[in-house]
Amino acid sequence: MNTLHLRCQLLALVALAQASGPALAQDDTRPQIAPSTVAPPGLADYEAGLRRVAGWLEKHPDLVTRVPIGKSVQGRELFVLRVTSASGAMLEKAPEMYLGGGIHGMEHSEQDALWMCESLLAHRRTAAVEKLLATRILWVQPFVNPDGIVTRQRKNARGVDLNRNFAGRRRGRAEGRPLDSRYPGPRPFSEPETRAVRDFLRARKNLRAWLDLHRSAQIAFAPEVSDAGPLGNACQEALKPLIRAMGGKYAQRQTTIQLRDAGFSIDWAWRELGVIAFTWELNSSGPEGFREADVRWKGLMHLLDKAGQYRRYSVLRFATFNTSLHRARPGALALELKTPDSPQAKAIAEILQRVRPDVVLLCEFDWDAKGEAVQGFQRNYLGRSQQGALPIEYRHVFRAPSNTGVDSGFDLDNDGRKGGAGDAFGFGSFVGQYGMVLLSRHPIDVGATRTFRKFLWKEMPEAAIPEGWYSEEELAVLRLSSKSHWDVVVDVHGTAIHALCAHPTPPVFDGKEDRNGRRNHDEIRLFADYIVPDRGSYIVDDRGRSGGLPAGAAWVILGDYNSDPNDGDSRRSAIRDLLQLAGGAIDSGPASQGAEEAARRAGGANAGHSGSPRLDTGSFGSRVGNLRLDYVLPSQRMRVMRSGVFWPPEKDPLYRLVGPGRPVVSSDHRMVWADVEMLRK
Repeated sequence: MNTLHLRCQLLALVALAQASGPALAQDDTRPQIAPSTVAPPGLADYEAGLRRVAGWLEKHPDLVTRVPIGKSVQGRELFVLRVTSASGAMLEKAPEMYLGGGIHGMEHSEQDALWMCESLLAHRRTAAVEKLLATRILWVQPFVNPDGIVTRQRKNARGVDLNRNFAGRRRGRAEGRPLDSRYPGPRPFSEPETRAVRDFLRARKNLRAWLDLHRSAQIAFAPEVSDAGPLGNACQEALKPLIRAMGGKYAQRQTTIQLRDAGFSIDWAWRELGVIAFTWELNSSGPEGFREADVRWKGLMHLLDKAGQYRRYSVLRFATFNTSLHRARPGALALELKTPDSPQAKAIAEILQRVRPDVVLLCEFDWDAKGEAVQGFQRNYLGRSQQGALPIEYRHVFRAPSNTGVDSGFDLDNDGRKGGAGDAFGFGSFVGQYGMVLLSRHPIDVGATRTFRKFLWKEMPEAAIPEGWYSEEELAVLRLSSKSHWDVVVDVHGTAIHALCAHPTPPVFDGKEDRNGRRNHDEIRLFADYIVPDRGSYIVDDRGRSGGLPAGAAWVILGDYNSDPNDGDSRRSAIRDLLQLAGGAIDSGPASQGAEEAARRAGGANAGHSGSPRLDTGSFGSRVGNLRLDYVLPSQRMRVMRSGVFWPPEKDPLYRLVGPGRPVVSSDHRMVWADVEMLRK
């Protein structure tokens, strides 16, 4: 940035601080410049707008109610107008819509919000409007950013772009400097204006539609920031008829124009509230008088009408990540994570902060009895910004013992000696090595959660146990799961979603008997049977409860299954069955450009693979090649909007988090994720 440009921006900030208005809110402790006596450029418009609102309150007291929701940075009242004639029981169940204007103070979009509200009131006696007012509730916030409107500045009085300050994906970055025109603020909801909107609308259980007004273009946007291709969400589908209702002249887009521009209000409304949300970039103010053909009127009437049909959704990002955070001695990982200095843990944490899954299974994360390792990882790595990425918090954690390192008392590997990693129920030098942990932003119903760590392999019908390898005494205690199988019930807005977590044994490191390959096959098959009601009756959990999932349950399969459906050394029939099960899992084919590049660069066994290299999720050297081993497979009760693998190509700045494969920077596996939507109850 040149010196002249910098001085101009500084002068703009000084002018903003000098704008006349109420004293700054008390939560801003920075030094302030005394107000100027010169009237700010937007003060007259703002005061005129307030007079219009006062007139409606006086003329239409039966329809319009003013509801204070907070204060701006400079102490101006933030309020919404409730517009409805609904009463009694209808008032409690009427579908609601939010209309916001003026979030960018220099755009004059508050005038469009005022015009739309005024037009609705002026036509309250017409049949169509009268019906909508009696069966809908419209919340109008014409002045989202009153300080910016008064000074005709894009940002608020702290220099934050409020339409980048909501908690969207933000690509996991806390980018931007205070002088940038789109500075998102130091953290999501750092500003009183966005917090007021958030807190008020979170409480609106019947909210069904959200409209954010801007100028000056001719575009209608649906959520949300996407770094993985086109969207397929319900907002996108609802946008098409809206544009037709507006006359078909508006371009249809998602909020993907600039990936750095995250934190949009409509992204948050969709992700957090599950509300059908749009942004209108209006190309001009239009005539001051009313015209029925005005796109603002047609669009408003369409949305108020459709609010009765729109549903609320749960929108989630599920992920699985084999982190390779296993160590050679018990307690070593917990000790390492007590400080924030582990390079590998930093890389793992940064990937999580950038992908930002809502629910994620971490495999090969050493288990310890007190949970010190996961506590240290959350506190010292996820809770701290890694290379400018936003910290992330998972309030809900599920961790349980693993079969790894648990001595069986038998010579299971038939090497003539009892004890050691190969004779444990799951390969491991100590109890809990290569364990798992599930992190969730949503509550976990521990009482409904099931584990299958102790389920015996011989209890599976037609089990693939190698003939003659194990004695009858060994089969009487031999567990199927090499780590554990979990059915973790996650409560998402009142809907139970079963996170089916497992990490089957690698199908190698054995002999001609193929005991690991056979065990891997049956570990995968356990969940294939579990999700089909008539196939899982033989399954008994660790508390003695039998049976699989009930019909109609919502679930998602997570984990490193150590089996590629096309390549590698596994018995592929089980993973193929899981992927192709009729009415079962949705395989959206998460892919990445980085995986394709890596396979080409590594060569070797990759040249002979039949599966698409774009689907690979791990890098295992030229002898084995890259394979697809890690899965996120939602049930058909959900809709997959998009999915991907965190494997940046070599030219991407984030390539440093995966590297060429050797040495391992983060893990030899890559995080796999999928975005899903499902109707709320």
